[in-house]
Amino acid sequence: MYSGTYHQRLDAKGRLALPARLREELASAGQGPLVVTGWARAIWLYGPEDWRRVVDQASRMPSQNRSVARFNRYFFGYATEIELDGQGRFLIPPSLRDLAGLQKEVVVAGSFRRIELWDRERWEEGLPTTQAEFDGIDAELSDYNLPL
Repeated sequence: MYSGTYHQRLDAKGRLALPARLREELASAGQGPLVVTGWARAIWLYGPEDWRRVVDQASRMPSQNRSVARFNRYFFGYATEIELDGQGRFLIPPSLRDLAGLQKEVVVAGSFRRIELWDRERWEEGLPTTQAEFDGIDAELSDYNLPL
């Protein structure tokens, strides 16, 4: 499980260093390539086991369904295998940097089974800021019996 929020900076070549804690979690998540893709104005990074789970689940969706076909084209079309260098950095493809609007400051956030990369401004725009927003989220989650 990936958790925590970290503020990182892209270097001039478009590389990002993953925080040590997340690198350790990825290393323990099984052997195989890491995969990045784009969705919802962000970049999602998957470890090998979680990526296999996504692929397996997606393969069960009806590909003739228009929304599924569009999702597959977009989500898997942007999917790219990456490798971390000796300093824990990886190159974010330009197409994904553009998709997510990544500038210099990047928020790296653990999100249960994936790691999300957000442009700092977009991240801050999406955070709940009022008690009413938190109350609305609590109400929606109540159906899932999450012990908060």
